[in-house]
Amino acid sequence: MITSTFKSLQENPNILPKKLELKNTDEIGQLGTLFNSFIDAIEDISVQKALERKLNERNEELQSALVQLTQTQGQLVQQEKLAGIGQLAAGVAHEINNPLGFISCNMETLSEYIDKYYDIMKIYLALDTTLYETDDNVSKSIIGEAIRKRKEIDFHYIMEDTKDIFKDTNEGIQRISKIVTSMKIFSRVNQSDEHSEYDLNEGIDTTIIVANNEIKYFAEVKYNLGKIPKLYADGGQINQVLLNMLINAVHAVKDNHISELGLITVTTYVEDGYIVCEIEDNGKGIPPEVIDKIFDPFFTTKPIGQGTGLGLGIAYDIIVNKHKGMIDVESAVGIGTKFIIKLPVTGEK
Repeated sequence: MITSTFKSLQENPNILPKKLELKNTDEIGQLGTLFNSFIDAIEDISVQKALERKLNERNEELQSALVQLTQTQGQLVQQEKLAGIGQLAAGVAHEINNPLGFISCNMETLSEYIDKYYDIMKIYLALDTTLYETDDNVSKSIIGEAIRKRKEIDFHYIMEDTKDIFKDTNEGIQRISKIVTSMKIFSRVNQSDEHSEYDLNEGIDTTIIVANNEIKYFAEVKYNLGKIPKLYADGGQINQVLLNMLINAVHAVKDNHISELGLITVTTYVEDGYIVCEIEDNGKGIPPEVIDKIFDPFFTTKPIGQGTGLGLGIAYDIIVNKHKGMIDVESAVGIGTKFIIKLPVTGEK
């Protein structure tokens, strides 16, 4: 019996043999007991291997799920950023169209002025020729015509206005250049996900310029930007957080100030090894029953269709998980809200 059992185990190790039924306690019985112990050990090993296989399968499933979650998170972050840029696109276009409008108008006016310059210059050029070929009466006649023409076209005004047109046009071009540069800085994407030198005060300036059309109709922005060192960070991601905070502040003051502009105060300073940025508004405030949930993914207090709830959740992930910083909020209903962002002075290079 024992011999045939070992042979069957040798031929097919995956099929466990049955234990022996022992009736004797002699040497054969003791051998049978050892055999049964051997079978128990094989069963334990088989169970352990089965558990290991199942554990490995679960680990592979978890690893695959983690990769998918990481990819999904990256997609959500990018989608939220694109949504923010899309939200601002119309405003940026409006901001650019304003200076473009008066540049275009100025160029039309300049074109008309140039035609008038030509008219008056033709007369003076004719005078140059006649001074050598005719008598004084002819020269006086031409000079008189030039004086009449100058009065007719208001030449003195044209001379002064031309200076102002060039000045205004140059200012418009500089405004467009600043908006485009700010948009480029704001929307930059670091494909390698490496941190580089970043100026938080500059990030605040560029983000406010990009979001100006969203802000200017509802709030005044007050700056208290301190002298702070540069840090190592993903500038595009930090700008995304700033944009989210500023747009939230605009929505808060818009709901709380119907007939007047609200106030958004942006403050930066250094404290205990952190660069601190505070964005404070005098809006409607956050109810105490939801303030602990605002950083949860997909949580939003906005009406259906007006908010994904991704913004603050992604902001938390960017500041806390990706930059080893801190983000907190203080709020009082009817008084306002303050978001406090802290980034380590010595970021990862």
